[in-house]
Formats: sequence, C-alpha cells, structure tokens
Amino acid sequence: MSLNVIALISGGKDSLFSLLHCIQNGHKIVALANLYPVSAEPSTDGPVTLEGEDLNSFMYQTVGHTIVPLYAEALDLPLYRRGIGGKTVNTERDYAFEEGVDPDEAEDLIPLLEEIRQAHPEADALSTGAILSTYQRTRIESVAVRLGLTPLAFLWQYPYLSPPKEREDSVTGLLDDMEAAGCDARLIKIASAGMKDSLLWCRVSDPSVKARIIAGMSRFVDGNGSSLRGAVLGEGGEYETLAINGPLRVWKKRIEIDSKSNIVVQDEGGATRLTFGKARLAEQSSVQGDSESPLVRVPMLLDASFNILRQTILQADNLHSNLLDPRDFHAWTCSELRASTSQVLTSSTINNLTSPKLSRNVTEQTIAIIDQLDAILKATNNSQDVTACVAFATILLRRMSDFAAINTLYGKRFNHTNPPARVTICCGDVLPPDVLVSISFTLARAGPARVHGLHVQSISYWAPANIGHYSQAINVPMLLPGGSDEEVVHLAGQIPLIPSSMQLLEQDFLDQAILSLQHLWRVGQCVGVDWWTHGVAYLANAEIPEIHRRAKVAWEIWKGANTAAPNAICEKQDDSEGDTGNFDVWDLKHNHQMQPALVSSKQPTSAHVHKLPNHDVLSRSSSSLQATNTDIPPLLVAHVSSLPRSAVIEWHSLGLARLPRCSTSRPPLTVSTTARDSLSISTCLLGPISPEAAADSDDDSFTQTEGQEQKSQLRAIAFFTIQIFEIAESASSNKGLSLKDQLHLALSRLEQQDDVPLMEGTHWTFGDLTIYVCSEGGYNALNTSGLATMGTLIPCRSLWGEEGRRVAIAVMGRRERASSGNSTINALV
Repeated sequence: MSLNVIALISGGKDSLFSLLHCIQNGHKIVALANLYPVSAEPSTDGPVTLEGEDLNSFMYQTVGHTIVPLYAEALDLPLYRRGIGGKTVNTERDYAFEEGVDPDEAEDLIPLLEEIRQAHPEADALSTGAILSTYQRTRIESVAVRLGLTPLAFLWQYPYLSPPKEREDSVTGLLDDMEAAGCDARLIKIASAGMKDSLLWCRVSDPSVKARIIAGMSRFVDGNGSSLRGAVLGEGGEYETLAINGPLRVWKKRIEIDSKSNIVVQDEGGATRLTFGKARLAEQSSVQGDSESPLVRVPMLLDASFNILRQTILQADNLHSNLLDPRDFHAWTCSELRASTSQVLTSSTINNLTSPKLSRNVTEQTIAIIDQLDAILKATNNSQDVTACVAFATILLRRMSDFAAINTLYGKRFNHTNPPARVTICCGDVLPPDVLVSISFTLARAGPARVHGLHVQSISYWAPANIGHYSQAINVPMLLPGGSDEEVVHLAGQIPLIPSSMQLLEQDFLDQAILSLQHLWRVGQCVGVDWWTHGVAYLANAEIPEIHRRAKVAWEIWKGANTAAPNAICEKQDDSEGDTGNFDVWDLKHNHQMQPALVSSKQPTSAHVHKLPNHDVLSRSSSSLQATNTDIPPLLVAHVSSLPRSAVIEWHSLGLARLPRCSTSRPPLTVSTTARDSLSISTCLLGPISPEAAADSDDDSFTQTEGQEQKSQLRAIAFFTIQIFEIAESASSNKGLSLKDQLHLALSRLEQQDDVPLMEGTHWTFGDLTIYVCSEGGYNALNTSGLATMGTLIPCRSLWGEEGRRVAIAVMGRRERASSGNSTINALV
C-alpha cells in the first residue's frame, strides 16, 4: 500500500536519508516539515546569510536551520515551517501526552502538521530519521498516532540489521549506504572529545572521514560493539550534519555554501559548530540517474544467521516421517473456563475472565470482562496506577472476525504509553459454549516506575510495528533480594509480517516460521533477553498430518535458533551487566545506569547484537536425572483454529534478562530437561542468594507483609514446563497410568529434581501458570489436580511437544521458594 508522506526534516543526514527509503518502499512524499528556533527569522527566498541559535534540543536538530528553506526547491517539494515555542517539559524516555500541563516541545509538531494536512488532505503518513533514539521516536509516534498518521522510521535499529546484499557487515554501515546512494552530508557540529574540529564541513560518509571518526570514538568505545555503532552515527549527540546533495532522481538541485565564509563557533561544554556564509542552489552537474535501479540499499529480510538456519532445514530429509493418521484427531469442547487469581512475589495473575451468561454479543462480553478487571484492581486499594502494571494479556476468541470490535474496547482501556504485551488466538468451538472471548492478565508487582517496555509503532525494516494496543515487550524486575537486576520479559506474539510493508509473507510454511521467529529474536535482543524459559508455536487450523509436519519443522527451527546458528556472526559478548548498547542522547543526561558505559575511557569489546541465547548465564551443573537437550528451552506447539491476519504460525515466549554471568557472585541460571516415560519436565532455576547478601542489601523495593522483612528470606524462582504425552504413544511401564496420575507424578518429580540447598522449612508457591489442554480427559485431569483453577487455561485442538510428539497436557509456569515465613501474598480478591 502506497502512503502519502509528510517528511520531517532537520537538514541532518538521517531525516533526508529516511526520505529516500520512503520513496524506495513505494511511498510518495507530499510535503516537507521543519521546526526552527523562534528567535531565528526563517528565510523563504534568496540566499541564506546568517546562522541563528542552536537550541541543543534532545528532540530537534536546530543547528543549520537557516539552510532548510533551500530544500523546497532542491527537492521540488513544498516546505512548511514553524517556530519551536515549547520547552522540554517531559524528560521521560517514553513519551505520553498529558492534558492540562505546559506543552512539551514535541507538541509544536501538532499545529505544523495540521497546517500541512489542510493543504494536503491526502497525507496519511509521517517520516522520521530516528535510528536508536527512543526519546525522539516515541514523541513523533505519539503525535502521528493522535493525528491519524502512520509513523515511518525506516532507519530504526539500522545498525543492527542484516546488511544489504551489496555490502558486508560494517560498523559504519548506514554511512556506507548513504555514500553508495550519492548522499552528501557535511559535519557542522562536533560535541565529542573523540573528534577534532578539523572534521567540520567534511563529508561524513567519505571513507577517510569515517576512518577518523572510528579512530576517535574507539578511544571511548572499543571494537565492533553496539555502542561504537551508535557513536559513529552521532546517535549520542557526538556530531550533527547538514545534507547538501543526494541522488539525482530526488535532488533536483544541490546546495552550495562558500566554506571559506563559514565561521567556527565555540559553544558551552566544548562543542563547536559552524555558522554559514552565503548559500545558494546550483544546478546538478549530470543528468538524472537510472530510474530502474534501486534508490538506496535495503537491508535483507532475513539475518544471515536465520538464512543459514533456513538452508539447513531445507536440506534435511527426515521432517516428513512418522505422520499420524488423520483419524487420530478427536474434536472436543472445553466445558468451562474458571476465573481465578494467583500471586508470587514478582507478579499477580487474573485468569480466564469470561461473561457468557451476560450476553451472546461479543462487545457486551468484552465490556463485562473489562468491568471485572477494574473491580479486581479496585479491590487492591492500591494508590499507584495499577493499570500501568498490567504486563501481559492473553486473548482467546471464538471467532477471529470479532477481534476488531474487541480491540477497540481493549485499546480504550489500555491507552497508556507502554500497554501490555499480548497474544491473541482463536480457539473456535473448542471454547466453552457461549464464550465468545476470554482474557487473562499478568500484573507486575514492582510498580510502574520499575517496569519498562518496548512499544514501537513505526514501520521500519526491523520488526513488525504495533498495529494494535500492545507493546512488543514489557520488562518486569524479579525482585530477588540483594538489589539484583534480573528481569522477566513478557513478549507479544509474532506472526510473519514483512516489517517494511506490514503485509503477510506469502511463501511456504518454513519461510513464514523462520521470519516470525526472527521477529521474536530481534525484539528479545533489543530488550536484553539472555534466555528463553520456553517457546510456544501456535499453528493455525490444518489437517493432522500437515500439523504434525509443521510441528516438526517448528521444533527444528526452535532447536536451530537456540544453538549455534543465530550466533554465528556474533563476537564475544561483553560480560558486564547493563543495557545492550542501544542508547540515545537522552541517556547522556537522564539514564544514570547508562552513563558509566558512555563516558568511560575504555570499554571492553562487545558483540554488535545482544547474544541470545547467552550460555554464559548457565550453571554447568548437570541434573541427576537423564538429561536431554539441556541447552534448548522446551517448545510446545499448540494447534488452534486461526490466528491474526490469517497467519499460519505465531511464535511466543517468556524471556529472562539481565541475568548474572557465571563469573559473578550471584548464582547463575540452572537449566535441566528430563524425559521419563510419557513425561517431559524442564526447569529454569534462578537463585537462591545467601541470607547474608539479602540482609546487606540496600534495596528497599520489597514488599513487607504483616511486618515481616522479606529481604531476610532465602528465595529462588523457578520457571518450569511439564509436557504429558498421549498415553497411547507411551511404551513405558507407566502406560496404564491415567492422565490424572501422570500429572501428579509430574508435579512430584518437579519438586524432587531441583538440587538447591535451602534451609529447613522451605516451600514453593506456584503462580503464573499457563495450561494447555487438548482433550476432555486432559481437562478432567486438570480439574482433579486443582491446577485448572490456578492459571490461564488455553484449550487447543491438539498439542505437540518434544520432537513433534503428541501431548495431552502442558503446564508452563513460575514458582517461588522461600526459606521462612509465608511467601504467598494475600490474594487480590
């Protein structure tokens, strides 16, 4: 679909380069938009003679603003400008518009864009040059979405994407591609000790200039790491540029400035910038370029590592074996979904909210579910914004065609900056009679200040933009004693959309499965996931033999992605704690956790993408039971009726981030996978920390219950999965056991397999359970065990486990073990 784009330009390299990518992707630029300092008088005709004030804004580049009027004729596009009247009011990294407060400078875009839309009512998109700056991107997205414009940010995460086929991976990849496209952007401000003033007015993409920038930045950041990649692009405010020419198909004229009349100005803090002499437009010196050739290089759809994985699976010859007879599938209907709540230290869950007795209208059922949620949240009597603590939602539908109506109501309820991550599936007639929709919620107990999310609404090459009211990921602290940084990451489900067009990939199942898993990986890497607790592949309805084949393909993809292939191009990972290196200029002033990494004179070499999975977080102690696929998180394949956008697959997972490395004093992650008879049990165990370390902690964020100091307790958190294979497939001595007995056996073994020394009197608290079931017998077994009322229940048409084996019941969840007192916090209701 072609969009009519308003291109935000500052004169800098990124906004003008992003404009070219809009055209490359089939969109039409209808107008240029620019904001300038109100103290400067914009020139609309004739030569530019004086350079006015530079605001040093986090939001807008204003140095070089007197040249901007020349872009209208240079690009043969209408230009609209307004003065910047607002100040930096909201200094949060993620932006949310607030009524009744002094307007932030981001709001100055509103009247400018409204003026443009009056003149160009066809305009329906807004382009920005944001690369790594969450601060800038979220503000532009907020404005665009409120005005009904589609945000475009084709350069988002560009340094970490698979390079275009025309070049190899490079620290200066974006500058390389600018040079190949014929862009000419000059350095006009330098604010880094790593760059000399002699670089002013040099072409930033010139090979010798790039080499000098790398050499200078390497004094502060070593090697090929992500921080260096951001620094050489000026993403930390190291420098600013001015574009004066570009591809002849777009640039009708070039800008000429008499460099001899440029004046170097010394600003506060050691920064230097140019004020310009006379500038004019000049005719291009050659004819128009080839209109058939690509305007710019475009990153490849698949990263090299996932492309290798694709080729490996294509060459496999054993994925079509052992197909089951179609008669093996038996239709069933889940008799009931029971609402429940559960809690552990880190989170609370509200499970299986339905309202079938109130109405057969899906809108009324959704309203009733939201009312139930509000009543439960109100009953907590908590003064904080509890809604902002909802980290994840699972939506089950009877008909996928109802989703648009449900999403509208859901969006009105969750309209804050980082709404919950979300998975939506259609279960069809497997849902209980009269249930049109069921929603379950996971709430973070840490409070909004410690919960952060990734909510990208812009179309880019990176991963699918959020086209609904959900975040790609929500990071929640685990709240282990000792001031630890470990986080649980709730991720949204990912379907095979082409990021740059948001269209469903129309290729075979393997290609769709590979692409959608890459989306999950990229989101996980962006938010610092070190390890997956498990994986879920939802498959849309098909015949059993085909579902079985797809289940085996999904397993091979998951196995390959969690072994060597995705890390084949990664270098040695930095062992230091903290962010993955994706920083922007906002971090320099406000993000205290990032400041040491940004200003240190010497930093260790790190990979340019976050290592996932990161085996450095694992303990190498082996399980006492028979271990299989120890280093591969368990996978469950759930066969459902349909998926959003008629996709054939949707990947989902739960991530663990900021985990301690084996070399640190904190205990690393212990993982074990055991297979016995018709059972498979996998556990990720984190902790415990010693009581002395907990007592010495200065972290006061832990909840105190009935006067009890929880920091003194010895705690461990386990993430586990249980898969019970169909009895008919078991050739073991347990063949005659009922599903109920097998489930009790699995729970018993789950208690016994954790070899962790704890004080006498320790106990586990279960919480955050997600239970998949595909048969009436499995549902009855869950009822008799009591698990059916302890977690989110997802009824499926069929389930597939390890190596594509049929599964009757799968339980995935989290539990906490404490050494003293009662770790179960009072129920929500």
